Amino acid sequence: MPVDDLIKTVMTELKAICRTETVVGQPVKAGETVIIPVSKVSVGFGAGGGDGKEGESGNSGSGSGTGGGASIDPVAFIVVTPEGKAQLLPLTQKEVTISKIIDLIPDVLSKFGFECGTKKETKSENLESSDDEDSVKEETV
Repeated sequence: MPVDDLIKTVMTELKAICRTETVVGQPVKAGETVIIPVSKVSVGFGAGGGDGKEGESGNSGSGSGTGGGASIDPVAFIVVTPEGKAQLLPLTQKEVTISKIIDLIPDVLSKFGFECGTKKETKSENLESSDDEDSVKEETV
């Protein structure tokens, strides 16, 4: 099959995948609320071909090939309330990452001897202000 025909075949198949309905999905009704999925579509393809000349053994060479692929990732939902109010709810990795970092903060602080929102007793570093060498002061961390 010639390279031109292979490219047309791959492009036809990729075109079928990348329709408007793929990016903005079919509305789903949940009670009186309508939810519309929104996706990101990434597409890539490549093609190549070659010809050879008649070699010493009398064989001639020829070759061609194509390949393509698509990736569909959900990125948001459009939520339409019964009152007609539309709201975009993004599904971003950044939000998930920040949330995970915030959740890890108390564990990291506790490994260094800090506890959030609690009082901890420590030995006073300023012994000049106290007659007792083992005096203890409260400090909020």
